[in-house]
Amino acid sequence: MIVEMVGLPGSGKTTLAKAVRTAGKREGVDILLPYGSDLETQLNPRTPRYVKRHGHRRLLYSSILFANDHPELISFCRQMRPSGAEADEFLFSLNGALYQNARDKGEGVYLFDESFLQRGVNLLMDQSRLEAYLPLVPLPDLVVHLHVEAQVAFDRCIERRGSGDDIREKVTSKFGDAGQFEHRAALNQFSVDAVEGRGAEVLQLDGTEAVDLLAQVVVEACLAKSNS
Repeated sequence: MIVEMVGLPGSGKTTLAKAVRTAGKREGVDILLPYGSDLETQLNPRTPRYVKRHGHRRLLYSSILFANDHPELISFCRQMRPSGAEADEFLFSLNGALYQNARDKGEGVYLFDESFLQRGVNLLMDQSRLEAYLPLVPLPDLVVHLHVEAQVAFDRCIERRGSGDDIREKVTSKFGDAGQFEHRAALNQFSVDAVEGRGAEVLQLDGTEAVDLLAQVVVEACLAKSNS
């Protein structure tokens, strides 16, 4: 099962993802976060043995499999990639590799705190381009939409980066001001509605609630989805 999280910067996606993994262990649910040490447990069963011996080759091989299965998405991303955004293209390739591994392995829950939906919003920042992009992305089994007011998320981003006169300027430079957070929130909702229209199940959560409570809700939704 693939679960994607959507939410503003500062909404608590990564914090919640880690809490969901912990809560899943208590419930006997195998929840993998597709980064860090969990990468080693996500070997694609279709990967040849000589490729498995080299970590970077494993990811490259899986990204090639994903590109073969989603040629229109890859073509769109290359066409829409702004000049100098090689890092964004790499992130899409990495997401594709991890998605491919999850689909081929077919067991456990893969929880992406940021993947095709959120990266699409972050990179495109335009509804008309999202309209062309969203029908091409792989459909997750469950979308967790974490709601936080734009000003609250903006203030959290500043608080998490410590003190200093230049912190607000750095946050604004990277993510935009509170007004642009509002725009991101609208695009997030548009993206979530689009994949829900394609058949994905959506879980709407209030990001101001206690993280342990939210984590338990996500785990229960994963269990219900697995048993349906």
